Amino acid sequence: MKFKLKGIELDAFRVYEDKQLFNFLTKLGEVANLVVIYAPNGYGKTSFIDAVEWGLTGSINRISKSSIVKNTADSEKGVILKNRKSSKEFGTVTLIAENGGSLVKQTKVIGRNGRKTDYAEGDIVVKADIFSDLELSDFAIKSILGQDKIDSFLRSFSPRDRYDILTNFWDEANDSELFKNILGMNSESEKQLQQAKEQLRKIDEEIQSLIIRPNIIFDINNLINKFNQIQLRGLALFKVNRDNNIQFIKSLIEINSKLESLNTDNEDKLLISGYLVENNKLYSLKNNELNIIRKNIHEISDTLDKFKERKRELSFLDEVIVESHNLYRKYKNLKKLEKQYYEAEQILGNINNYEELNLKLIKELSGLNSLKTQEEQNLKEILGKLDNVRSSKKEIENNLFKLDSNLEKYNSLENKKVHWIKRLSQLQELIDIRWNNKNEYKKKILTLESYSKYEIQNVIKIESDNQQIKMAISELQNSFWLKNQKEQELRELEQEYTQFGKLTEQLNIIYKAGKKFIEDSHTEVCPLCNKEYEDFNTLINNVDRDFVEVENLNKIKSDIEKVKAVLQDEENKIDHCITLFRKEIDREITILSKKDIENETKITSYNSLNQRIKNKLDDIKREENNLIHFFEQLNIDIKNKSLVYLTNIKSSILDKIYNLNESMNDYAQEINNKNEMLKTLSEKRNHKELEIISNKNKIRELSGEPVLNSVNKLLEECKVENNINKIKNEFEVVKYNFLLQMDQKRVIRKRINVLDKELKIINEQEMKAAFEEKQKDYQKVNEFIGNYNKKAKDLIVGDSFQECDIQQIHDELINEKKCVREGLTVVNELMGFTKYIENNIATKTKDSKKIEIETQIKILERGNKELSSAKKYITEYIESKIKNAFNLDSINSIYQRIDPHPDFNNIKFEVDLAKDKPELNIYASSKQEKLSPILYFSAAQVNVLSLSIFLAKALIEEQKGLNTIFMDDPIQHLDNLNILSFIDLLRTITVNLDKQVIISTHNENFFKLIKRKMDPDFTSSKFIELESFGKIKR
Repeated sequence: MKFKLKGIELDAFRVYEDKQLFNFLTKLGEVANLVVIYAPNGYGKTSFIDAVEWGLTGSINRISKSSIVKNTADSEKGVILKNRKSSKEFGTVTLIAENGGSLVKQTKVIGRNGRKTDYAEGDIVVKADIFSDLELSDFAIKSILGQDKIDSFLRSFSPRDRYDILTNFWDEANDSELFKNILGMNSESEKQLQQAKEQLRKIDEEIQSLIIRPNIIFDINNLINKFNQIQLRGLALFKVNRDNNIQFIKSLIEINSKLESLNTDNEDKLLISGYLVENNKLYSLKNNELNIIRKNIHEISDTLDKFKERKRELSFLDEVIVESHNLYRKYKNLKKLEKQYYEAEQILGNINNYEELNLKLIKELSGLNSLKTQEEQNLKEILGKLDNVRSSKKEIENNLFKLDSNLEKYNSLENKKVHWIKRLSQLQELIDIRWNNKNEYKKKILTLESYSKYEIQNVIKIESDNQQIKMAISELQNSFWLKNQKEQELRELEQEYTQFGKLTEQLNIIYKAGKKFIEDSHTEVCPLCNKEYEDFNTLINNVDRDFVEVENLNKIKSDIEKVKAVLQDEENKIDHCITLFRKEIDREITILSKKDIENETKITSYNSLNQRIKNKLDDIKREENNLIHFFEQLNIDIKNKSLVYLTNIKSSILDKIYNLNESMNDYAQEINNKNEMLKTLSEKRNHKELEIISNKNKIRELSGEPVLNSVNKLLEECKVENNINKIKNEFEVVKYNFLLQMDQKRVIRKRINVLDKELKIINEQEMKAAFEEKQKDYQKVNEFIGNYNKKAKDLIVGDSFQECDIQQIHDELINEKKCVREGLTVVNELMGFTKYIENNIATKTKDSKKIEIETQIKILERGNKELSSAKKYITEYIESKIKNAFNLDSINSIYQRIDPHPDFNNIKFEVDLAKDKPELNIYASSKQEKLSPILYFSAAQVNVLSLSIFLAKALIEEQKGLNTIFMDDPIQHLDNLNILSFIDLLRTITVNLDKQVIISTHNENFFKLIKRKMDPDFTSSKFIELESFGKIKR
């Protein structure tokens, strides 16, 4: 299903800071087919097109396709789509379809999930079904013409550039890219084919240059036998022949590498074995020395341990002394605490008694306070009642004072109300009469205005009371009847003339010529009809009779001319009468209009007076309602105006006043009683408060007793609970621990004395120095022995070894070195023959390479043939697709409507797919020649061509989708004549083809011109202006 847009809403997007609704509905509430948006440059026209394109595709062509703008956007990052001044978190674009469905998209939020820019696809919040069926990207390419597309076409001087730009219109399947790939593959294949043929030629030359001497293999095999006889650790070479050259060289290189490694390993081991043989006796001496040093170190270490033990015991003794001192001090404090505890306990008992007494007094005081509060509340209520009674009494006395005057005022208001209601009724009658007159005038004016539009047939039927109009109609009737009569007479004469005189004028000439012929020849046979008469005279008489009929025909023709002249006079007279009739109509309308204005003035005056009277009645009504309220308060029936009734009412009011005085006296007595009770409660309350203060002073005196402070301080220092049993128990524990510490001190002193005797003659520092020196000697000897053992393990398997084992291994290594050197000599001689072997290998390799290249050439030739076939097929396919996509008939039709080049007015597309990259040539042709419009046309003419290509594609009828075309300032290069033609084209597109077109413009003259030619009162169009940056003019 095809649909159009009825509005687009932008909020915090690009230049639009606040929410702006572009409403595309006409005054009748229908979707406009043409929408024109006017604004000076920089006010937001392009931002509007950007919003549409981004809302549909998630990108903006002029940013994404321009490398400069794209790089700038990538480098700046940050806010690109959302309006920078807006406080909103994201920008929003809303496209509203004519059925009410919408597409709502929001920009990405910078900072969320590490995002650095908002130039991205965006988040679709709402997407109605009607937008789901729309190919958004395809629509944006075919139906949105931005300035970047026009500019790119204007700048595309190269046919290759033009081909790439216009692929958007036809290459939705990216066939062009496939064709370019095939062209590239074909070019690369041709290049590889030439390279392969050149390689084949060079290999043939190289094979001819390689020659091998016949007796080389015999010499090589003799050396191989010599090497194998040496028998080096299972290393052996196989004999060489013409077929195993490569394997032999690999084997020779591998054996040479192993011999080099074996030689290096042998030399390393000989160094080690020589060292072991040379230092074997020293190794035995060092082992004995190491045992002696180890024994000395153990003895010194025992002595040093005794020094350490002595230090530990002394330190422990200090700790025991400190602990015993602390226990003794706590013992004395606990003893003092036990003595003072009972005295402090008695003082605390007295304090508790006073506190309990105070709690009881406070409770009694609280009761007195509650009772006092309740009595004060009662007193307040009684005082309130007294005030209410006083107020009521005052109000009743005031009402009694006003009663007579209000009765008189009420009667006066009633009389005034009757008077003004009567005046209002009379005035309303006058207003109704005036309104009837106004309607009558309006009816007559409308009737007269309709008379001025009547045809003459209807004018003569009008019946009017106006004498002048009546006379004009009478004259018009006479002329019209006479005109009809003459027209009837004319029709009859013309009919008679037609029936009587068919071809008579032509026959008249023939008759004259025939009569002359008869008179000259005196024949009796008619030359016209070949009829034979009795004699010559009879023939002549018949001819003359026919000629008389011709004269009658001329008389009829003359009568027709006279009637036409009279008819023309009557028509002129009718035109004159019609003019007079319309003048009389206009004069009568003027008179009625003046009367209507005078009548309207009177109505306005009456209405003003009417309103003043109503205001007075409203004032009377308000005063009357106030008086009625006053009487209702006194329970007076205002309708009963009897003197006896009013006297009784006044008496009743006086009784109320008396009763209120009595109530006031009763309340006054009750207030006095309450005040006496409150005085008694205050005295009791003061007595209780003084007693409480006295008790608090006694508690304060007892709390300051020194014994209490002393007990609390001792409890805190001894860290014991405030309980006599706990204090006694703690005393016993401290006493036991103190005695225990004293026993431990005696034991430690005894151990220290024993150590002092043992270490009396020994210097600790000298022992430490001797210990360090022995440690160094031990490390040095042990390092030599460890190094010797490590070297021995590299040669000898097992943990123990003898001197003879080392000497045997040393001799074996010397013999192995001799054999390795002999083997290396033979291998080096064989390495001298590798060049000849390599030539043989190279010959076979090049033969193999030659076969490989020949196979590759066959494959490339077959591939080139297939690529050429594919290239031809795709060339024909693309040419056909371009021809179908660019309907040249439509392009030329549009191009010729917008005032093209005066001579070169026919556009042709020619595709060149034979080069390494495809090209698209556009030619404008005349009858004699063709040329490239990009080079020879003006900017305006090229712009016309761009619009023609775009519109021809956009106007292709689709079965479903968005039936709208967007164009951003398309007329900036067009001259005035082009603009007029463009407006006519827009009328055709929007009216005849029922397409919706939305265009923007900075040209105010164009905006005014199209608004005048496509008046929104008579066409389906809407015109929108931007009054400032991102603000729609309301």
